[in-house]
Amino acid sequence: MKTSAAYSPAHAFVDTFVAPADLFSRSTASLYWAKWCAVLIISAILLSTYYFFQSMPEELGPTWHLKGLGQLLMTHYPRLFANTPIAGLSPGLYIGLCKVLNILLLVAVLGAAYWIMERATQRSGRFNLLQWCKIVMVCQLPWLANYCGLVLLTFSAADTALPFSMLDYASLNHLFFHLEPHSSWYPLFHVMNLFHFWSIGLTITAVNRCLEMSRAKSVIFTLLPYTLLIGLWAQQ
Repeated sequence: MKTSAAYSPAHAFVDTFVAPADLFSRSTASLYWAKWCAVLIISAILLSTYYFFQSMPEELGPTWHLKGLGQLLMTHYPRLFANTPIAGLSPGLYIGLCKVLNILLLVAVLGAAYWIMERATQRSGRFNLLQWCKIVMVCQLPWLANYCGLVLLTFSAADTALPFSMLDYASLNHLFFHLEPHSSWYPLFHVMNLFHFWSIGLTITAVNRCLEMSRAKSVIFTLLPYTLLIGLWAQQ
Protein backbone atom coordinates (compact mmCIF):
# COMPACT_ATOMS: atom_id res chain seq x y z
CA MET A 1 0.00 0.00 0.00
CA LYS A 2 1.47 3.38 -1.01
CA THR A 3 0.62 7.03 -0.76
CA SER A 4 -1.81 8.21 -3.41
CA ALA A 5 -0.49 9.89 -6.54
CA ALA A 6 -2.03 13.20 -5.41
CA TYR A 7 -0.16 12.97 -2.11
CA SER A 8 3.43 13.15 -3.30
CA PRO A 9 6.56 12.61 -1.18
CA ALA A 10 7.20 16.37 -1.36
CA HIS A 11 3.71 17.05 0.02
CA ALA A 12 4.24 14.43 2.71
CA PHE A 13 7.61 15.99 3.63
CA VAL A 14 5.99 19.41 4.14
CA ASP A 15 3.13 17.88 6.14
CA THR A 16 5.65 16.31 8.52
CA PHE A 17 6.37 19.81 9.79
CA VAL A 18 3.03 21.60 9.31
CA ALA A 19 0.30 18.91 9.39
CA PRO A 20 1.64 15.63 10.84
CA ALA A 21 -1.87 14.39 11.68
CA ASP A 22 -2.80 14.62 8.01
CA LEU A 23 0.46 12.92 7.05
CA PHE A 24 -0.12 9.82 9.15
CA SER A 25 -3.83 9.74 8.33
CA ARG A 26 -3.33 9.88 4.57
CA SER A 27 -0.06 8.00 4.23
CA THR A 28 0.10 4.26 4.46
CA ALA A 29 2.41 1.77 6.11
CA SER A 30 4.88 1.62 3.24
CA LEU A 31 6.23 5.19 3.55
CA TYR A 32 8.53 4.34 0.65
CA TRP A 33 9.97 7.87 0.76
CA ALA A 34 11.36 7.34 4.29
CA LYS A 35 14.73 6.40 2.76
CA TRP A 36 15.04 9.96 1.47
CA CYS A 37 14.42 11.21 5.00
CA ALA A 38 17.45 9.18 6.07
CA VAL A 39 19.53 10.61 3.21
CA LEU A 40 18.54 14.19 4.11
CA ILE A 41 19.25 13.75 7.82
CA ILE A 42 22.60 12.02 7.29
CA SER A 43 23.67 14.63 4.74
CA ALA A 44 22.67 17.50 7.05
CA ILE A 45 24.60 15.98 9.97
CA LEU A 46 27.80 15.40 8.01
CA LEU A 47 27.73 18.72 6.18
CA SER A 48 26.96 20.78 9.31
CA THR A 49 29.63 19.18 11.51
CA TYR A 50 32.20 19.33 8.71
CA TYR A 51 31.41 23.02 8.11
CA PHE A 52 31.58 23.72 11.87
CA PHE A 53 35.16 22.46 12.08
CA GLN A 54 36.20 23.92 8.72
CA SER A 55 35.14 27.36 9.93
CA MET A 56 37.69 27.22 12.76
CA PRO A 57 40.62 29.65 12.35
CA GLU A 58 43.55 28.06 10.54
CA GLU A 59 46.04 29.49 13.02
CA LEU A 60 44.70 27.14 15.70
CA GLY A 61 46.08 24.27 13.66
CA PRO A 62 45.14 20.59 13.42
CA THR A 63 46.76 19.76 16.78
CA TRP A 64 44.24 21.95 18.57
CA HIS A 65 41.43 20.36 16.56
CA LEU A 66 42.49 16.84 17.43
CA LYS A 67 43.09 17.66 21.08
CA GLY A 68 39.66 19.27 21.34
CA LEU A 69 38.10 16.39 19.45
CA GLY A 70 39.61 13.91 21.87
CA GLN A 71 38.20 15.86 24.80
CA LEU A 72 34.80 15.97 23.14
CA LEU A 73 34.76 12.23 22.51
CA MET A 74 35.87 11.47 26.05
CA THR A 75 32.99 13.61 27.32
CA HIS A 76 30.18 12.50 25.02
CA TYR A 77 31.11 9.04 23.75
CA PRO A 78 33.47 7.60 26.39
CA ARG A 79 32.73 3.91 25.87
CA LEU A 80 32.37 3.72 22.12
CA PHE A 81 34.87 6.19 20.76
CA ALA A 82 37.42 7.21 23.40
CA ASN A 83 40.08 4.77 22.15
CA THR A 84 39.13 4.72 18.48
CA PRO A 85 41.87 6.08 16.21
CA ILE A 86 40.96 8.96 13.91
CA ALA A 87 42.67 7.22 10.99
CA GLY A 88 43.07 10.40 8.96
CA LEU A 89 39.38 11.31 9.09
CA SER A 90 38.70 15.02 9.57
CA PRO A 91 37.32 15.96 13.00
CA GLY A 92 34.07 17.27 11.53
CA LEU A 93 33.31 14.08 9.63
CA TYR A 94 34.36 11.94 12.59
CA ILE A 95 31.94 13.72 14.92
CA GLY A 96 29.30 13.64 12.18
CA LEU A 97 29.65 9.89 11.77
CA CYS A 98 29.26 9.45 15.53
CA LYS A 99 26.02 11.43 15.42
CA VAL A 100 24.79 9.51 12.37
CA LEU A 101 25.37 6.23 14.21
CA ASN A 102 23.41 7.59 17.18
CA ILE A 103 20.42 8.45 14.97
CA LEU A 104 20.45 5.13 13.09
CA LEU A 105 20.80 3.16 16.31
CA LEU A 106 17.90 5.06 17.85
CA VAL A 107 15.72 4.35 14.79
CA ALA A 108 16.56 0.64 14.91
CA VAL A 109 15.95 0.34 18.67
CA LEU A 110 12.68 2.28 18.64
CA GLY A 111 11.45 0.52 15.50
CA ALA A 112 12.07 -2.87 17.09
CA ALA A 113 10.48 -1.78 20.38
CA TYR A 114 7.29 -0.50 18.74
CA TRP A 115 7.07 -3.60 16.55
CA ILE A 116 7.26 -5.85 19.64
CA MET A 117 4.84 -3.69 21.61
CA GLU A 118 2.29 -3.63 18.80
CA ARG A 119 2.22 -7.41 18.70
CA ALA A 120 1.91 -7.55 22.46
CA THR A 121 -1.09 -5.19 22.51
CA GLN A 122 -2.92 -6.20 19.32
CA ARG A 123 -3.88 -9.62 17.99
CA SER A 124 -2.55 -8.98 14.50
CA GLY A 125 0.18 -6.46 13.84
CA ARG A 126 -0.52 -3.90 11.14
CA PHE A 127 3.13 -3.08 10.54
CA ASN A 128 6.22 -5.20 10.14
CA LEU A 129 9.63 -4.32 11.59
CA LEU A 130 10.82 -2.46 8.49
CA GLN A 131 7.65 -0.40 8.34
CA TRP A 132 8.03 0.62 11.98
CA CYS A 133 11.62 1.68 11.31
CA LYS A 134 10.36 3.80 8.40
CA ILE A 135 7.74 5.45 10.59
CA VAL A 136 10.37 6.23 13.24
CA MET A 137 12.76 7.56 10.59
CA VAL A 138 10.11 9.97 9.29
CA CYS A 139 9.60 11.13 12.87
CA GLN A 140 13.30 12.04 13.06
CA LEU A 141 12.91 14.77 10.42
CA PRO A 142 13.03 17.54 13.08
CA TRP A 143 16.77 16.76 13.30
CA LEU A 144 17.05 18.19 9.80
CA ALA A 145 16.00 21.54 11.25
CA ASN A 146 18.46 21.08 14.12
CA TYR A 147 21.49 20.65 11.85
CA CYS A 148 20.38 23.34 9.41
CA GLY A 149 20.28 25.56 12.49
CA LEU A 150 23.87 24.57 13.30
CA VAL A 151 24.93 25.70 9.82
CA LEU A 152 23.19 29.04 10.28
CA LEU A 153 24.74 29.55 13.73
CA THR A 154 28.20 28.73 12.39
CA PHE A 155 27.77 31.00 9.39
CA SER A 156 26.44 33.94 11.40
CA ALA A 157 28.80 33.69 14.38
CA ALA A 158 30.96 36.75 14.97
CA ASP A 159 33.75 34.57 16.38
CA THR A 160 34.71 31.59 14.21
CA ALA A 161 36.39 29.82 17.15
CA LEU A 162 33.11 28.51 18.51
CA PRO A 163 33.06 26.31 21.63
CA PHE A 164 32.44 22.61 21.03
CA SER A 165 29.24 22.89 23.09
CA MET A 166 27.67 24.71 20.12
CA LEU A 167 27.55 21.40 18.27
CA ASP A 168 24.66 20.59 20.61
CA TYR A 169 23.27 24.10 20.91
CA ALA A 170 19.70 22.85 21.51
CA SER A 171 20.55 20.39 24.29
CA LEU A 172 18.79 20.88 27.63
CA ASN A 173 22.13 21.21 29.35
CA HIS A 174 23.38 23.94 27.00
CA LEU A 175 20.13 25.89 27.21
CA PHE A 176 19.00 25.43 30.80
CA PHE A 177 21.10 23.35 33.23
CA HIS A 178 24.73 24.24 32.42
CA LEU A 179 26.08 21.19 34.25
CA GLU A 180 29.79 20.45 34.18
CA PRO A 181 31.00 17.25 32.43
CA HIS A 182 31.94 15.64 35.74
CA SER A 183 28.31 15.79 36.91
CA SER A 184 26.53 12.43 36.90
CA TRP A 185 23.52 14.01 35.19
CA TYR A 186 25.55 15.75 32.50
CA PRO A 187 25.41 12.93 29.88
CA LEU A 188 21.61 12.66 30.12
CA PHE A 189 20.84 16.38 29.92
CA HIS A 190 23.43 16.85 27.22
CA VAL A 191 21.90 14.14 25.03
CA MET A 192 18.33 15.35 25.64
CA ASN A 193 17.58 17.95 23.00
CA LEU A 194 14.63 20.21 22.22
CA PHE A 195 14.34 18.47 18.87
CA HIS A 196 13.89 15.17 20.72
CA PHE A 197 10.59 16.49 22.06
CA TRP A 198 9.48 17.52 18.57
CA SER A 199 10.37 14.04 17.30
CA ILE A 200 8.53 12.41 20.21
CA GLY A 201 5.48 14.54 19.45
CA LEU A 202 5.53 13.33 15.83
CA THR A 203 5.80 9.73 17.01
CA ILE A 204 2.82 10.17 19.33
CA THR A 205 0.82 11.50 16.38
CA ALA A 206 1.96 8.58 14.20
CA VAL A 207 0.91 6.02 16.83
CA ASN A 208 -2.39 7.80 17.39
CA ARG A 209 -3.28 7.81 13.67
CA CYS A 210 -1.65 4.60 12.43
CA LEU A 211 -2.77 2.34 15.30
CA GLU A 212 -5.98 4.30 15.97
CA MET A 213 -5.16 4.56 19.66
CA SER A 214 -6.47 7.21 22.01
CA ARG A 215 -4.18 10.16 22.67
CA ALA A 216 -3.42 8.98 26.22
CA LYS A 217 -2.55 5.44 25.09
CA SER A 218 -0.45 6.84 22.24
CA VAL A 219 1.61 8.87 24.72
CA ILE A 220 2.23 5.82 26.91
CA PHE A 221 3.02 3.60 23.91
CA THR A 222 5.48 6.14 22.53
CA LEU A 223 7.26 7.03 25.77
CA LEU A 224 7.67 3.51 27.15
CA PRO A 225 10.80 2.66 25.08
CA TYR A 226 12.35 6.04 25.97
CA THR A 227 11.65 5.39 29.65
CA LEU A 228 13.29 1.98 29.43
CA LEU A 229 16.35 3.46 27.68
CA ILE A 230 16.73 6.12 30.37
CA GLY A 231 16.32 3.42 33.04
CA LEU A 232 19.06 1.34 31.45
CA TRP A 233 21.30 4.39 31.28
CA ALA A 234 20.67 5.12 34.99
CA GLN A 235 21.83 1.61 35.87
CA GLN A 236 25.24 2.16 34.26
